[in-house]
Amino acid sequence: MPQTPGLLLDNLSRIMAGEMSKDLGTAIVVENRPGADGAVAYDFVARQAPADGYTLVGSAISNLAVLPLTSKDLRFDPLKDLPPFIVYAVGRLMLGSSSTLPWKNFAEMVAHARANPGRLNYGSVNANLRLVSESIIRELGLNIVYIPSFGGAAFLQALFAPDIHLGFVGESGAESYGDKFRALETTGTTRLASRRDVPTFAELGFAQVPGLSVTLNGPAGMPKAVVDRLYESSARALQ
Repeated sequence: MPQTPGLLLDNLSRIMAGEMSKDLGTAIVVENRPGADGAVAYDFVARQAPADGYTLVGSAISNLAVLPLTSKDLRFDPLKDLPPFIVYAVGRLMLGSSSTLPWKNFAEMVAHARANPGRLNYGSVNANLRLVSESIIRELGLNIVYIPSFGGAAFLQALFAPDIHLGFVGESGAESYGDKFRALETTGTTRLASRRDVPTFAELGFAQVPGLSVTLNGPAGMPKAVVDRLYESSARALQ
């Protein structure tokens, strides 16, 4: 996994691994190799793992796609060297904050940021979400400071402390945090039934904000029979 334990990609992949283990009749070990916005794990699978189907990596498509733009020393081509063989999760992302902070919605947060330039900050667990956050901040002409975080647990702890004021959280995570998390915006084309008061990014003029698509990827050159077997197993795991 290109993340620390506890984030959505890691949690989903562990569920998939458990189901695929039953189907394939072999243990699947989930190993976390965070670092360099996921490039550490991706590089290992793309360049070092044998193309036999025994070493795979879970990927958020948008994060993998932006690595060539954010990593100067990238030694693999995400499109050629890490082909996906199944999309196993599609979901929403929510921009939000701790409910202990003074704003109640996105407009109030923006007003607070304008009144307090440089006093608010945001965190991100990967390069893609940092780019999304920066594009929104710049489009609105705000001065909000980026605070690096070291992984899922550290990010969430800081978000609810609240040492970090703003950040993206997956839909399922947002629901599990209950009243601790205040959602300000959501990806998707319509509002969530469970959060009718939370507007979409598109409603507020940010139609470029992507949601979450998660794939399983393997090294290039895996035999077709292996790819087909992995696809069939992962498809059954989703049923």
